[in-house]
Amino acid sequence: MNSNKDKISKNINEYITEKMIAGASYSFIEKDTMEFHYCGVQGKVEPFVNIPLDESMIYDLASLTKVLGTTTRILQLVEQQRLMLSTKVIDILPDFTFSNIQIQHLLLHTSGLDADFQNKENITKQNVLQRINKTSLCHKDETLYSDLGFILLGMIIETIDHMSLEESFQIHIFKKIKMNQTSYKTTMNKIKYVPTEIQEGRGCIQGIVNDSKAYQMGMIGSAGLFSTLKDLSLFVRSMLFDEAIISNQTKKLLLDTTVNQRTFGWEKPFETSVLYHTGFTGTSICLDFINNKGFVLLTNRNFPKRKNEFLVARKKLVQLFLDKEPI
Repeated sequence: MNSNKDKISKNINEYITEKMIAGASYSFIEKDTMEFHYCGVQGKVEPFVNIPLDESMIYDLASLTKVLGTTTRILQLVEQQRLMLSTKVIDILPDFTFSNIQIQHLLLHTSGLDADFQNKENITKQNVLQRINKTSLCHKDETLYSDLGFILLGMIIETIDHMSLEESFQIHIFKKIKMNQTSYKTTMNKIKYVPTEIQEGRGCIQGIVNDSKAYQMGMIGSAGLFSTLKDLSLFVRSMLFDEAIISNQTKKLLLDTTVNQRTFGWEKPFETSVLYHTGFTGTSICLDFINNKGFVLLTNRNFPKRKNEFLVARKKLVQLFLDKEPI
């Protein structure tokens, strides 16, 4: 394992030298150790090129929100029998149009819902359900990664818990494992937030959520959480080694369920014993339940402008972590 850790670190430093990414915060988690690394700077342009990454840096998690918060809380509600995987969405959200879609369909991305809205302008918490109702179920019986499904799951959590997603996640997940720097709210000094992108309309996005739907709607189930490397590592450690946030029986359910390289909330692109997820901003989490180890990798790959070249490199890093030959 040590040689592969060294290879991963060497590759990451090469990516930084080649300016593929400006920097990376990453960790290796095992039963009794969490090993943290901070390399490079916040960005390739002024003033960020002069700000080294360190343990205080806060990242926009983007779609890691789906697994960190939304999936975890939904699975907790299932454990508490306040919800079933077979519960129909319409039973919780009576204004929802599609009567046959169940909780499990949303978690597995098999609901048939579109991946996203074609027009993302003027979305509000008040009109989002109406707008989801207007989408067509063109993808029935397919696996299609859908933000819309996780927006619905967030609404379901708020309805059942009678509180905001921030309150629910803090009480039921983050505070239980001392994730003290994880929140939808960005109240720390702006310099602590790793910038995500420079957009023509919004300028430099730093300390404000990148995702356009979360930017307009506030706290939603598909994106919007911010966190640090340490907090994400605490989450990984709990998922692998204790039952503070979900039970071993639920973990077994996650590992035993595989539909088109997915389980409930999580991806399984490598093997069925490995849970994986990424965020658009450049974040990722990998849990290896056979070898009892985890890998968190946080970057701002899209800063200052969106690029995809790091995606292939990231896959190589995860394969190294899993002792897999690169494809």
